Amino acid sequence: MGTKVNSNYEDLITFTRASGGHALRPVSYGDELVINGDFSTDSDWTLNNSAVISGGSVSFTTANDAVKQNLTGTQGKIVLVSFDAVRASGTSLRVYVGGELLNDINSPTGSYEYVLVGGTTTDEFQIRSSGFVGTIDNVSVKEVLFDQPDGTLTLFEHPDNVPRVEYDADGNRLGLLVEEARTNLVTYSEEFSNAYWPKADVTVSASSEIDPSGGTNAYELIESATTANHLLNKAGVAGANTYSEFIFAKANTRYWIRLQSQSPSNSWVNVNLLTGEKGLSGGGEDSSSIENVGNGWYKISLNFTATTTTGPQIFVLDSDRSGSSPSYLGDGSSSILIYGAQLEAGSFPTSYIKSNSGSTTTRSADVASIPVADFGFNTEVGSVVAQYTPTKVNGDIRAVFEISSENSSNRAYHSASEGNHWLVRSEGATQAAIDIGTVSENANKIAAVYKKDDFAVSVNGASVGTDTSGNVPISIIQINIGALENGFYLNGHIKSIQYYPRRLTNAQLQDLTS
Repeated sequence: MGTKVNSNYEDLITFTRASGGHALRPVSYGDELVINGDFSTDSDWTLNNSAVISGGSVSFTTANDAVKQNLTGTQGKIVLVSFDAVRASGTSLRVYVGGELLNDINSPTGSYEYVLVGGTTTDEFQIRSSGFVGTIDNVSVKEVLFDQPDGTLTLFEHPDNVPRVEYDADGNRLGLLVEEARTNLVTYSEEFSNAYWPKADVTVSASSEIDPSGGTNAYELIESATTANHLLNKAGVAGANTYSEFIFAKANTRYWIRLQSQSPSNSWVNVNLLTGEKGLSGGGEDSSSIENVGNGWYKISLNFTATTTTGPQIFVLDSDRSGSSPSYLGDGSSSILIYGAQLEAGSFPTSYIKSNSGSTTTRSADVASIPVADFGFNTEVGSVVAQYTPTKVNGDIRAVFEISSENSSNRAYHSASEGNHWLVRSEGATQAAIDIGTVSENANKIAAVYKKDDFAVSVNGASVGTDTSGNVPISIIQINIGALENGFYLNGHIKSIQYYPRRLTNAQLQDLTS
């Protein structure tokens, strides 16, 4: 039997995530699909009810007024829709791509931009009034293109059910991002001018600087001309628990930031935003991390255990100051840039969850699998090779892949953890449980074999661990990617998975993982 090569993961993977999710990725856009999007002439659009094109815009005066156009190439594609709206009265607008309602916009006035997935039965694009009275102008629809040579590295919010392949700030592909469900407990994650964020001897001002998402939604955090702690102070968000919080930040006329928790421990960390280096820290800090996300921006994370209500505190500093109260005399104008705050229950940070509605926002779990019926799966013997990078390594199960039945009675899986490097179960009984040392929080390679009375595994070129007694799992239906059938998410990146319908030699297992 030969080896079938499937280099396009989208052709193989069954994937769901019932919400949007951010990932750092090269993004570019195709040609304009709309004709006469500026309504400079009374043509190219089909008008419903009382809609009228006049004076360089389309006017809606009654419910169910609509403007629509048949486009080319939107079926099932990810598209960027943008338009301007001026509302005179009424309620909402509805946006349709491919005959499906993809967005319902309440009382719109201003410029709007949405990333949507087109329907699969038609290429019709439509904007319809659902009570909105006003004008629409500058309509644009372009296909979103990922991973192209001309792409700009962007913290991009992928639509529902679209897998996230993430890159680092240098443009290196990390792989498919698979995460558990998490909730951002900050309810205005980007609107730092909102009263939700109390200000202590600081002001905030909207900035024209390009933020990590490619927009202009960053803010300047400006110190006052007093001797004080200069900070945004959001307290009372949640109760006693283990938390992770983060903020995206960039140097401006100041380049030191402090991220601190509001709890009795007052955990904190200082970061130099010119170099991305960690400065002083203290107050019960469990751990912190600094991630370069490109264009001078850093994602600064802090993990801590709160004993009472807590919330993120964001300080602008004039230097790497120590102590829980880093007071200094400000000049009334110096500032840093901030974007995207998050607080989530958990011992490590996950990807950004935008939350600007005044309510907490949840990103659902990534669920990815490949049916074994779609490739040459061998029920009696096989080898799986994978490359991956976990977010965290500890004693928990963090599944990289699982050869899976419909339940845990028959399975074989590898975990990015201190154990469970190759665990095999058949008909409810464990057949092999091979541990060969702790994997790294950096990139890892795993190669494992299942065969009756012949199980083997190597990680990162280590000596092969074996078990020479046991049966193989039965009734296998799929390979789960980044999780087990019953959860236990990797919370990290999977760069590649290879399957061989034969028993690789121990030497090959080591070579493939070195």
